[in-house]
Amino acid sequence: MTNAIQYSIAVKAARAGAVLSALDAHASAAKLLVCSGESPSGLAAAVPESVLVELTLSTPAGAVNAEAELVIGAMPESMVTSVGVAKWAQLQTGAGTPIANLSVGAAGSGASIILSNTSLDVGSLLRITEAKLIEQ
Repeated sequence: MTNAIQYSIAVKAARAGAVLSALDAHASAAKLLVCSGESPSGLAAAVPESVLVELTLSTPAGAVNAEAELVIGAMPESMVTSVGVAKWAQLQTGAGTPIANLSVGAAGSGASIILSNTSLDVGSLLRITEAKLIEQ
């Protein structure tokens, strides 16, 4: 027997809905920060010097589908403001409160966020057309 916990679709949907509510709880839109370096322990806010690009989520940030996946809609492309290798990302509320830290990597890396190129240069544009937060 494995130690994995398997939740029902209803429980997963409720958890995804709670994340969506947290993202949409502030008057300002939630953000996805793509960062270099190592992610902080726990959910400490991203250090500004590590942020390569900040993407703004739509309002509402997304929707929970029938499979209990939180589908985050397209984000307007954003300009990279620092040069570096993207290694992690942080979802934040519009007030800047961290919600989740996610790994970033290239295709085949197994990371939560896959970029075609993790080496980002100042002035380049990053576009995310869709994102899904899936609880296993």
